[in-house]
Amino acid sequence: MAGYLLRSRSFIQLDFVIRRRAMLSRSRSALHVAAAAAPAHAGGSGAQVRRVSYEKVTAHMSLMRASGGSAGGGARKVVAAAGAGAGAGAGPVAAAAAAAAAGAGAAASDVGLKPLVVMLPWLLAKRQHVLKYAQLYTEHGIDVLGVHTHPGHLLRPAKGSQLVAAELLQYLKELPGRAPLLLHGFSVGGYLWGEALVQLANQPDLREALEKRFVGQVWDSVVELSEAPAGLARSVFPRSTILQGLLEKLITSYLSALRKVTTRHYELSSQHFHRHPMHCPALLLLSESDPIGTVSANEKLLTNWKQIDVPAYVKIWEGSPHVGHFRMYRVEYEDQVNQFLQRLGLISKNS
Repeated sequence: MAGYLLRSRSFIQLDFVIRRRAMLSRSRSALHVAAAAAPAHAGGSGAQVRRVSYEKVTAHMSLMRASGGSAGGGARKVVAAAGAGAGAGAGPVAAAAAAAAAGAGAAASDVGLKPLVVMLPWLLAKRQHVLKYAQLYTEHGIDVLGVHTHPGHLLRPAKGSQLVAAELLQYLKELPGRAPLLLHGFSVGGYLWGEALVQLANQPDLREALEKRFVGQVWDSVVELSEAPAGLARSVFPRSTILQGLLEKLITSYLSALRKVTTRHYELSSQHFHRHPMHCPALLLLSESDPIGTVSANEKLLTNWKQIDVPAYVKIWEGSPHVGHFRMYRVEYEDQVNQFLQRLGLISKNS
C-alpha cells in the first residue's frame, strides 16, 4: 500500500508540474498580439511581408489566414459575421466553420471552395512558431486551422486528447461547402489525428464525407507510440537532459501502471494511424538526427501505408533536430511543401 501511495503521489506531482508549465506557456502566448507579423519568404528578395491574423475560435482551435489586401477586415470580423448568420443555436464551432468556408471577403461564388489546412502542432508550440508554418499556406490564400494540445491531454486521453479530437471532427462536420482539406501535423500531432481516426471508425458517414475532401497530408517528425515518453519529456524540459530522463522514467511508470485507462488509447490511436489513414497522398519530413521521430519508425509507417495504397513522398535531412527541419533548412522545407501543393493541384507552378 505504501508503495502504491508513493507512486500515486509521484504521478500527481508529475501532472502538477506539466499542467503548471502548460499554463505558463499559455500565459506567455497570450502576451503576443492577435495579428502577428509573418516572416518574409526565404526564397524571394524584396517580397512584401504579409501579416497573418490569428483568431481563437474554440478552446483548442484557432484560425489563421492572410490579413490585409483582398482579405478585408480580418478573421475577427468574419467569425462574428458568421456567428450572426448561423443562428442562435449554431454555437461557436458552427460559426467558426462557416467563417473558414466563407473566407475573409470571399466572393459568393468561392464560398465553400477555399482550401483549409488542419494543422496539428507539437506539444507546447508557441504561437509565433506556429504562425511561421501557417504562412507557408496563407501566402497562397489558404486558411489554416490550428488544433492545439498540451501534455495533460496525453496523460488523460479520455478527458483530454479525445475531447480535442471530437471538437475537431465536429468542426469539420459543420464546415459548409466542399472545400478541399489538407493535414499538416508535427510530432505527437500524429497521435491526436489517430484519436480522430478511432472516432471516425464509429461515424462511417462522416468518415466517407471526409475521405472525399482530404486531398493530402504532411507529417513533420511524427512520433510513434514507443517514442512518446521521450518526446513528451523533451518537449517539457528541452534544456535539461537530467529532468528529461527523470520525466521519461515517471511517464513510463505511469503508462505501465495505468495501461487500462491510458496506454491502450495510445496503442489504438497508433493502429488506426498506421492501418486506417485518409487515403490521400502523404509527405513525410524526417531527419537522421531526430531521436524521437526516427527514420526507422517512419519507414514502418510507410510500409504499412504502401500495403493499403497510400502514396507517399519522403524527404530526409541529416542534421536537423526533432521538429527543427524548417528552422535549419527553410528554403528546402518551403520547396517540399510547395511542390506537394502543386502535385495536389492546390497551387500553380508559378506560385
